[in-house]
Order: sequence, then C-alpha cells, then structure tokens
Amino acid sequence: MNRIVVIPFDLIEEYINAGRTYKEIEKKFNPNDCFDEVYCLSPGGINEQVWKVHYINCSPEEFDIMIEKINPDVIRAYGGWNCCNWAIANRKSTIPVVVSVHDTNINFINQSIKFADYVICVSEAVKQAVLRIVNIDTKRVYVLPNRVDREIFYERNDKLVVKEKE
Repeated sequence: MNRIVVIPFDLIEEYINAGRTYKEIEKKFNPNDCFDEVYCLSPGGINEQVWKVHYINCSPEEFDIMIEKINPDVIRAYGGWNCCNWAIANRKSTIPVVVSVHDTNINFINQSIKFADYVICVSEAVKQAVLRIVNIDTKRVYVLPNRVDREIFYERNDKLVVKEKE
C-alpha cells in the first residue's frame, strides 16, 4: 500500500469555505489516484477521514511522531515556506520530500527548499525565482504547471461572434 503525507498551505476549512468539495481536495492531493492512502497533516485542521484522505489536526511539533507512525512513501509540502520547513525538519532519510513552489514572491521561498529532494515549480518564472534565491542543484528543480480541470474548462465548438464598431 502506498502512502503520501501532504502538508497544505491552507487549512482544509479554508478550501471548504471557498466552495471546494472533499472530492476536489482529494483530486488535488492525490492526482490520478496515484496513492492508496493520503494523510493531510495540518496545524489547526480537522480530524476526519473522507474517502482516501485522512485529515489530521497536527501541530508542527507533532509532525515527527505522525511521520513515524504513517511511514509514507513520500512527503509533499505545498509551498516553499512553513510547509517546507515542517517537512524538512521532520524528514526521514528514507522518505523523499517534494516541495511545490507556487509564487515568485521571495517571502514564500525559504532557504529550507535546498534540502528537499525535488522541487516542483508551477512556472518557469517561479523556477527562476527559486534558483535566484536558493542555492540548489538545478537537476532537482522541475516545472510542472498547475493542472486544468477538464470538467470546468472544455473545448467549445460554437463560433465567436465579434461585433464591429459602428
């Protein structure tokens, strides 16, 4: 059974309050259903299991214990600041840490990123910002754009009508 621990940037309640469903959150944390179990560790979060995702309210001080207990195949930190710090501070030598960076803002790019096994940047601009700020081997930094939800965005077959100025 393969497991992932995700450390989200936002609290799960914030996703729900923004109108996201638990199914959408699961798709975000477990794209293409790659993992059998997903453990979402979040300070100030909720404690419940919905489908394959175990939402665990966990302080950063408890991460080490939870990582030991879960024994995941990979840890994914969403964001290059606190989430990254918590993942790196509690890493186990046998569990790779993947950090995704979503912003070029230097306030969201911490030096702890250099200790991640892999860094995923959502654009080339974000990758360049990470490389400017953090001394990291470029072979560990990848660009993977955010996904497009095909249920919301789809090809249209109707004709675009442009009115001419009168």
